Amino acid sequence: MLRLLTLLFLLLAAPAQAQAPDPYGQLAGDGYAEIEAGVSGLAASGDSRADAILSALSDGRLLVRPGDKALLGSIRRS
Repeated sequence: MLRLLTLLFLLLAAPAQAQAPDPYGQLAGDGYAEIEAGVSGLAASGDSRADAILSALSDGRLLVRPGDKALLGSIRRS
């Protein structure tokens, strides 16, 4: 019974994880609210590159390529 409940929980949790927005995609967004959500999501993600990427955004060194919305920039290494 416990295995069945665990399996059910994992199956219900999987779609919620799959629908989580991509903070990198949001940083390349068109509006301020989307970019702000990307900043918050990246800051909360625990990604080891988050500090460097957010510093580049703050310093104006993070750019978005218009065609595919790829993030490009100069990242300073500590």
